[in-house]
Amino acid sequence: MDPFKFQADNRLLFGRWNYIIMKELLSGPKRYSDIKRTLPITGTALTDRLRLFEAENLIMRRLYPEMPIRVEYALTDKGEALRPIVEAFERWISHYNEG
Repeated sequence: MDPFKFQADNRLLFGRWNYIIMKELLSGPKRYSDIKRTLPITGTALTDRLRLFEAENLIMRRLYPEMPIRVEYALTDKGEALRPIVEAFERWISHYNEG
């Protein structure tokens, strides 16, 4: 495995805000405003992360033809494949960060 590729891929999940946003999306499709409301993140930072995830095919942006326009973000199969990693990391955090 190329260590530089691993480091770049690692940043996809563990870059600033990325993990928390991914964890939010693991619970199901979310609107931008839903994610923004639950996290103390700037709109610019959230938009940047969502665009990155979309470019990496981790999420899809679903536009609904209604007024007002509704957009939801949902995990792709590739994004869903991160579920075991996130769950394992959550168990690790829970085990080693007690107290």
